[in-house]
Amino acid sequence: MPAHKPPHPLLDLPDMTPDLNPDLATERLQARERERIMKHGKLMDGWPRGCRIIVDRREKLPFQGLPNSERGTLPTGDYGLKGLPMVAIERKSLKDCFHTLSTPRNRARFERELVRGKDLKFFAVVLECSVDTIINHPPPKQGKQRREYDGPATWRRLVRLSVKHCCPVWPCVDKAEARRVTLRLLYEAYGLYWREMET
Repeated sequence: MPAHKPPHPLLDLPDMTPDLNPDLATERLQARERERIMKHGKLMDGWPRGCRIIVDRREKLPFQGLPNSERGTLPTGDYGLKGLPMVAIERKSLKDCFHTLSTPRNRARFERELVRGKDLKFFAVVLECSVDTIINHPPPKQGKQRREYDGPATWRRLVRLSVKHCCPVWPCVDKAEARRVTLRLLYEAYGLYWREMET
């Protein structure tokens, strides 16, 4: 029985192997794996060489230490993949989440982004906070804000928009977990759509 590979150092999950797996069930799968390696190369520091992450220039507090990444301009979202414009992820901190959903004007702007996301093959919102934090521990009001943030109402609005626009929302415990989830989502999107990469 072949030995199992150790967990991926970045994602805490098994990674895609760059070498041909003798246990692949069919010759067709082996041929697809050869094609992927020839087009995009083997893994580089535990990350596919062809899987280059784009971090939007407007992202003020990006995840640190992302593998194979560069700054760029994305039409939608904060994180995407070079050559795969149909993939994007929007990151929201706790404060971002409440600020985005606190006023009709901000909600409308966020909803327009979700509408643009529906035209992509994959678009998701990753939160740097848990559901419990949103509902029970909203951030304090800021500046000229008159009323305290309403945690349960904010969560209801977010869920409603998620359902309305078929957009998955991934609540996380903290920024570190949000980074891990974002990498996993980009990694899987690359594995599914790398043949459609623009050259």
